[in-house]
Amino acid sequence: MKTLRATLKRSILGAATRRTASQWARSLFALFLAGLLAGGPAFAQSPAQDPPASPAPAPTTTSTGASIAPVSSLGVSAHNYTHGVRSFPNILKPYESQHIDPPVLTNSPRIDQLIHDNKLEISLQDAVELALENSMDIAVRRYYPWISDAGLLNAQAGNTGFGTPGAQIVASAERLAAERGFRRIVLHARETATPFYEKAGYVATGETFVEVTIPHRIMVKPLAATG
Repeated sequence: MKTLRATLKRSILGAATRRTASQWARSLFALFLAGLLAGGPAFAQSPAQDPPASPAPAPTTTSTGASIAPVSSLGVSAHNYTHGVRSFPNILKPYESQHIDPPVLTNSPRIDQLIHDNKLEISLQDAVELALENSMDIAVRRYYPWISDAGLLNAQAGNTGFGTPGAQIVASAERLAAERGFRRIVLHARETATPFYEKAGYVATGETFVEVTIPHRIMVKPLAATG
């Protein structure tokens, strides 16, 4: 009998404890929701401290019908030739060639649109635009940024961009200077190109200085007198 009474007492206390915990949980949750409701409108109605400025309207450009794409279309800035292409996870990636859109070699169709009743009705403005659209020189020079980037990378390695090797250019300049009576050559060399000039007999003097945003060194080489 005593055991039954103790069991009933424990059950009643457990139920009361659970009921009290549930009431506390509901009260805390109600307080949390009340705080959200009270703080939400105040936050939404509070004025912004620094309202963002209205963006400037983008400039509109009118198409002239030119078939020559701008230089930015080549995507030159997307490539960094000073670092190799990563070979992970594609081990063949460094050996893949880059795709470059072929040039437009056909005449623009605007010339046909200017013919009315078998007569070519063309203004001076049309003539200038047609000459630019169908210029082979402009079509070729669109690819010069690629060549220039590769030439800069080659120059940073101590060589010339393209064409005549750098050693021949330096030797020709030294020979010409010696024939005209000069006894030495002083030049400003890029710091990355100092090994190239050192192989040619030049000696670096002074500290590194910045010229056109690029570190340079002063290099000197005496010239032998020509008889």
